[in-house]
Amino acid sequence: MFRWPLTLLVMLIAFGNYSTSYAQTTHELIVGRAFDNTIRDSDVQSIVTKANKILAGVPHASCRTTKLLKTVGAQTFSDDLPRAITSRQDFNKIRDSGYSVNVVSQILWCGGHVVKQGQSFGGCTTIGNEPVIVTRRSRSIEATIWLHEIGHAQGLSDRCEDRKSTGCRKDVGWVMAGFAHRSNSKISEAECSAYAKEQTFPIIVEDGLFEDEGMTIDLLSGEWLHGVPLDAILSATPDQIEQARDIVRSLEGGALPNAILALGLVGEEADAVLFNEVMLLPAGNQKLIDAKLNVPIALGYLFNRFETRSIFGTLTEFRKPFDNFDYLEGIDDFDVRVEYARAISRNALVGISMAQFQNGSFAPAIVNYIGTQRASQEAGAYDLQVGNEFFDALDEISGTGSIEELLRQDQQNDK
Repeated sequence: MFRWPLTLLVMLIAFGNYSTSYAQTTHELIVGRAFDNTIRDSDVQSIVTKANKILAGVPHASCRTTKLLKTVGAQTFSDDLPRAITSRQDFNKIRDSGYSVNVVSQILWCGGHVVKQGQSFGGCTTIGNEPVIVTRRSRSIEATIWLHEIGHAQGLSDRCEDRKSTGCRKDVGWVMAGFAHRSNSKISEAECSAYAKEQTFPIIVEDGLFEDEGMTIDLLSGEWLHGVPLDAILSATPDQIEQARDIVRSLEGGALPNAILALGLVGEEADAVLFNEVMLLPAGNQKLIDAKLNVPIALGYLFNRFETRSIFGTLTEFRKPFDNFDYLEGIDDFDVRVEYARAISRNALVGISMAQFQNGSFAPAIVNYIGTQRASQEAGAYDLQVGNEFFDALDEISGTGSIEELLRQDQQNDK
């Protein structure tokens, strides 16, 4: 998706008319995947078809004459390629994979940042001359995610008028917007020209749609691909916070993962009980899986705020990947289940690292926990698929100011 400094993903759709004065441009896509069932050939073709409809609907000739073409069916990565991106080393390996689009299970490292705002970046692509790296997302938005990331590969940057206070929401409506929304659809003439260049990599928003402020249902249902919309969440009213709880109680699919993260930031200690109930449910769909991956992050937010011993205890229970298998009942593919079990452990490490060490009795336990995980990883006791850069980033997070300030710094750093 991005460049140095790299940003985090987005998506979308478009309309228009066209002239015939432009030569046809075809971007040939060879897709690599982390596991056999990460993405199917039929999924790739569906994404390509939808992306081409977006381009065909834009009122600029250079977009109307640009097409994506699946030239080779999805190929499973060789053993030397990482299945998840957790470090610069992983990122560089994928960039040299030979695939134009790389579909991985998780992206926890992007341009030097370890994800603190959720279970995964949606994508991470250096601007210009590099292959695309993405994770799976909902069908309604996946084609625009690919098109957004391909835009980065073709040299485009994110559109974002105001990242700090609105999280780029003012730019909703554009394919290259820094805020993911199902109705993003526009591409400018200059952006179309970038899409129409030689390949460099192996619906209009209704007025008033985002007038409501704070933690609205629309905000919780969106794709937070450029970080947590912190200001909106911290300004949530009591009714909006209770609404987020209702989403978690009712397992309301689309908004469930983000509602869990939001409650970690503005909820109460008792919300940890709701999170634990989510972990005990069968992993029947992708949103429930995403919600389970977000639980350790949200528990980290709560622990950071309340320093509750029971929350720390829950986080430590996620430390060993094989102990997380039971939380993923419903995922039939063994390799995929293993990767998500590792992801829960990785996210628990990030969650624990957020403690500020204000309570002296907790500091030694937290330092010891992170150190033990590092030693176990280096000794090969179990495989979290993380490198030294991951632990270095945890060291930087640990004890460095409030979680709100850390997230604000992330938002300022993201492009």
